Amino acid sequence: MDSWKARVVAGALLLCAGLLCCPAASGDASSPHSQKPTVLLFLVASAPADIQREKQFVEELGLALDGFSIRPMPMTEPSFSSVPLSTQLQIMAQHTRDHNAVASVWLEHPSLDSVFLHLVALSTGRALVRIIEADDTPSAASELAFSAQELLAQAYMFDDVARPSAVDDVVDGVTEKLRPKPEEHHRVGLLPFFQARGGIIGAIGPSVQPGGGIALHLRFHRVLFLRLSTAFLSGPKHTSDSGAITGWSIRPAIDIGASWTVRRISIGPMATIAAPLSRAEFLLGEGSVETFTWFNVHGALGLAMGIRLQEAVHLTLDAGVGGSPVRKRFRQLSNRDFVLAAPFLDWSTRVGFLFYF
Repeated sequence: MDSWKARVVAGALLLCAGLLCCPAASGDASSPHSQKPTVLLFLVASAPADIQREKQFVEELGLALDGFSIRPMPMTEPSFSSVPLSTQLQIMAQHTRDHNAVASVWLEHPSLDSVFLHLVALSTGRALVRIIEADDTPSAASELAFSAQELLAQAYMFDDVARPSAVDDVVDGVTEKLRPKPEEHHRVGLLPFFQARGGIIGAIGPSVQPGGGIALHLRFHRVLFLRLSTAFLSGPKHTSDSGAITGWSIRPAIDIGASWTVRRISIGPMATIAAPLSRAEFLLGEGSVETFTWFNVHGALGLAMGIRLQEAVHLTLDAGVGGSPVRKRFRQLSNRDFVLAAPFLDWSTRVGFLFYF
């Protein structure tokens, strides 16, 4: 009986000891790793405009370094801004050690048109200063915060010291941003356009056909391009002494060209091969109508021009002169051949917006 009581008492003591030790153990395990690393932000401004800039900087720095604990600290040392930089670094080093911070940041305003952004990372032995033009635009504080993020990454980028995971995330993010992007060898885009065509030689009377279409634009090695397009045009085609032709055509085409870019404007030569399917109505003078459908081959040479509006949006303007090598006999009238493909020399222009994927 005594041995059973002894075992119960011993078990109760072990249970109490376990309950007392578990919270302490869990707290010890989480304190160095789960807590966010600290960045000290010293407030040293005295002028009202500089104080307002510091307040905005505090908010934006918290967003730029969301994995860190940003601790604003008013600077209590008198004449901090007027002492030498070496003295400032000694003061910051002491505060950084006292708060176990990964870095200390402060702004200095030596003139009305510039801001000095200071960052001290004590564990790496680096003190970085970036001079930034003073700006009162809404994005100024955000730009300062991202500059601080870059300085923090630079301070730890080339060191093998043990550092919190939040610092690793900042270093990785800035490194990825600074890594040069591979040169684009090709781009793909969609080009909706308006097109108009009209006769130069062989056309009598009105011959302008307006319409529109869409093209798949492929660009290679920044200079060469290929377009696969289809367009729909309608309107008058030709007029003769015996009557007039009017109708529509569907024009699948291939454009091959090259263009060179200077600033935002590109220009270069282009060749086009089309295989239009046409439907025409022959309006005879006596009021009768005959309809015909036919294929033809069409070629053209011209210029391709473009203006870059945004990185992925370009305004395009193409112009060219072309003709049909095959002149098919349409109808025998008074011992004369009426040419179905007339006009056999024409002009064409296209205006559109190119959207790169």
